[in-house]
Amino acid sequence: MAQIEKANFAEKEYEFAFNHEFVNEHKHFRDFSFRMPNLRQEAKVAYDTRFDWDREGLQFSKFFQYKIPEYVVHPKKSDVDILNFFKGPYFTYGIRKTTKSQQHVLLYLLSRGGEDVSYASPLFHNRKNFLENCKNNSIKQNSIFFDPKDIPLLVDDKQHYLSYDVAGTIGIFKSNPTKIPLKNFHDEEKKLKDTKLIDEDYIENLFEKLIKCIKETYQIDPTVRIPKELKEAPSILSCIYLINEYFEMKWIMYGD
Repeated sequence: MAQIEKANFAEKEYEFAFNHEFVNEHKHFRDFSFRMPNLRQEAKVAYDTRFDWDREGLQFSKFFQYKIPEYVVHPKKSDVDILNFFKGPYFTYGIRKTTKSQQHVLLYLLSRGGEDVSYASPLFHNRKNFLENCKNNSIKQNSIFFDPKDIPLLVDDKQHYLSYDVAGTIGIFKSNPTKIPLKNFHDEEKKLKDTKLIDEDYIENLFEKLIKCIKETYQIDPTVRIPKELKEAPSILSCIYLINEYFEMKWIMYGD
């Protein structure tokens, strides 16, 4: 049997530490992943849909889905295909089954549509290393990234896995072992040489992309489900609503 060690820190802890480094490293940072209250909640927290967001200094728009891997210390001898890629221990995590969520399909389509989307996961699994990287502000530097569009589009109801070696140099789609591009954060930063103009046109364009992805995936028109109050508000609130309701990913913008 394979010897597997589970991570002893939570996905939310990793997400917080990861984003904290963004806040410290960039002069301008916005997190647009907050939950939209319903009308009953609005009454309780005095919230309404007047939303004036500051675009100053924002150059990059990124979407993250954070994953915490298991550490495979000793692969099973029967995993011959895996052993062809990894000669020793490796990390692995599952992509949500299509019977539970269409998240991978949505992320795949959004990435294919030109947005910067990544699965992000750490090159460590124990709490000691997690805390050391937090202290040294090296969470991002010790993370790896998969672009959803580089991963096969899942069309069955089976559990699928992404795996990578402990050095963060080889990535594979484990279910049908094939090598897929894996990036470190230096690779991610190279992608950001061309800055975006973060304005109302970008937000309107993003809104249309989100709608298209949802329509292709679920064969529904999600605009009918957007609360009337949001439709009458700035488009960015409708984007936030769709991202939370359907994509369940982190959306951040930042700049130097």
